Amino acid sequence: MSRDYAPPGCKVYIGGLDRNTTKADVEHFFRDFGKISSIWVARNPPGFGFVTFEDPYDAKDACKELDRADLNGNRVTVEVSHGRGRGGGGGRGGGGGFGRGYGSHTTATATTAATASVLSTPHRLQLHFFCTAASSSPSRPHHP
Repeated sequence: MSRDYAPPGCKVYIGGLDRNTTKADVEHFFRDFGKISSIWVARNPPGFGFVTFEDPYDAKDACKELDRADLNGNRVTVEVSHGRGRGGGGGRGGGGGFGRGYGSHTTATATTAATASVLSTPHRLQLHFFCTAASSSPSRPHHP
């Protein structure tokens, strides 16, 4: 699999990197958000890179938490990549709008996979247990 291919929503652009930032620095920066399948850091010109997660929800979580965070003394931009620029131009491949591709065509299998992915990272375990405890209150009926 080439570094250019990634399932939709799994590839994250990181910009504003210091020229001396290494692949290991980037890996450490993203380590708490899920399983990473690849990391690429540009050298010529330096200052940006891409991180590919195995799960698009991990990528989305990382973007929400790490955008505008500090990495090696620089405030970085972190956003879901939407591929190469349109119209034949290059470009950094970033893009806004976290809603793209999430929830519009949900199937039972996708919902099950999404539920399983909620439990895939320590970051999401806390959220899952909080939501489970809140929804288990006696005033709410439970339907299996």
